[in-house]
Amino acid sequence: MKKKCSKCEETKNLDEFNKNKNRKDGHESQCRECRKEYKRKYRNSEHGRIKNKEYYWKNVERERERLRKRSGTESYLEYKRKYRQENKTKVREYKRKWDKENEILYKLKNHTYFAERKGLKSEWNEEHYYEVMEQFGGKCSLSREKKNLNMDHFIAIETGHGGTYKGNMIPLNERLNQTKSNKNPFEWIKEQSFDIQENFKGVVKYLAELNGLEVSEFTKFVYWCYENKRTEEEIIKQNAD
Repeated sequence: MKKKCSKCEETKNLDEFNKNKNRKDGHESQCRECRKEYKRKYRNSEHGRIKNKEYYWKNVERERERLRKRSGTESYLEYKRKYRQENKTKVREYKRKWDKENEILYKLKNHTYFAERKGLKSEWNEEHYYEVMEQFGGKCSLSREKKNLNMDHFIAIETGHGGTYKGNMIPLNERLNQTKSNKNPFEWIKEQSFDIQENFKGVVKYLAELNGLEVSEFTKFVYWCYENKRTEEEIIKQNAD
């Protein structure tokens, strides 16, 4: 059977029209290609974006569940692989633009990803980030510099302890962050200048309070973490028990 599209006015096979049980012939009046073009223009319009956002937040749980189910299907994974393969330049440019415009969100995502992959505590969001930055006046917690700041895990993720949460995150400038790396902070600080060491005492007190510990207890805990490192397999096993 054939049918004439009400949009492009071309006569096409019936299987080129989406089904619609509410219509007399059981199919849409517009062909599949015309419907795709209409939906694309609508989604990209200001009105469409507003309506889509309103619908999403009114049905947020249902939409998240729908997206979770769809993202796990083989057909969707194949579509993503094919799209990335055919649009490599476009994908790279989009990612570069998104990372630049959403620098904080990008860093938050990375921090939580590494903690979750290790099976460690991961309670870190944009609100927590700004609370920590406000605590230190938007500056490096040790040097008091404002430029080239990174958010550092006080207890390194590599130890298999700690995690990504307020009680383990401090802002450090790039130079200090690189030299600290995954070293025990209490040993690393001994190599730093007097001013840095003095500011370090305040950082330790701040983190100890967030973790509900005395400074001496927190210090012992950090040393214990570095002396008793855990592998991912050990973390998974202990969490299961």
